[in-house]
Amino acid sequence: MTLGLLQVFLPLVAILWLAFGRPLTGIDFALRVIAAAALLVASAAAGLWLALPRAIVLPLGLLLLVALLVALRALTRQNEPPAIGPIAWAGRGVTAVAAVVGLWFAGSAFAGRSPPAQPVDLGFPFMEGRYLVTAGGATALINPHLLSQDPANPEWRGQSDGVDLVRVDTLGFRTVDRVPFSLPEQPEAYRIFGTTVVAPCSGRVEQTENLLPDMPVPVRDTDYPLGNHVVLRCGALIILLSHLQQGSVTISPGTVVRKGDPLAKAGNSGDSAEPHLHIHAQRPAAPGQPLLSGEPVPIRLIGEYPVRNLHYDVR
Repeated sequence: MTLGLLQVFLPLVAILWLAFGRPLTGIDFALRVIAAAALLVASAAAGLWLALPRAIVLPLGLLLLVALLVALRALTRQNEPPAIGPIAWAGRGVTAVAAVVGLWFAGSAFAGRSPPAQPVDLGFPFMEGRYLVTAGGATALINPHLLSQDPANPEWRGQSDGVDLVRVDTLGFRTVDRVPFSLPEQPEAYRIFGTTVVAPCSGRVEQTENLLPDMPVPVRDTDYPLGNHVVLRCGALIILLSHLQQGSVTISPGTVVRKGDPLAKAGNSGDSAEPHLHIHAQRPAAPGQPLLSGEPVPIRLIGEYPVRNLHYDVR
């Protein structure tokens, strides 16, 4: 909830500072425009839009245009240059820092839109619906899975190019109640919960887990991080789909599946803050090593590299 407020509050403050902040010189005007625009773009590209729908960026964009016109009018109608004192210089410094921070976040978000290596093409793991990528991309800002490349914890390396998906409606709400900042405790209150998960590729089932409980939100089962899951061997790659609903896995190790075959249902088991599906591809782990210690491989889902805030409409 705090992140959801900040990614709206910070651009809004910068927009209001542009419109009403005084004194206003040409340098102040330029800095404030850059800061407000950079923070808004960074929020839209890198923000985690779960507490609020991302569509709120549109009215903020319109407000930025109005603030720009108000500030430009004030600048051109000044009869004499404003006096600049210590407080004004402090405000200018804060604005410059905000501009740099916004530009860095925006740059990092856009840099993450290009895969770090040649991705493997997979089918979408759901048959229908609208889905939001909440974690995905080539920089840690928009894909925290990349933090798994920590040499101190090589057993998690394979999930570094992982992708997290939630189901949303046409307005961007991921909960049934369509209430901003909603965080229901019951997993059933989330649109993705119970949605059928299908095989993103043809292959053989290597491993499954089916008996772990779905956790109340936001409780995490850190003892069994993957929760209920299915591990597929598709050609030379291992594909993991995790955080599945308890008792929903319909296949067993050794089963040969074809792309699009039902596997299970999305749930909230394992180390999951709320219902979502985690999917990633990796090379097989070395003999005797943990499952997720293999080399990570970026993926494309139905032809698109999944980065944070990308929407998939599947029919």
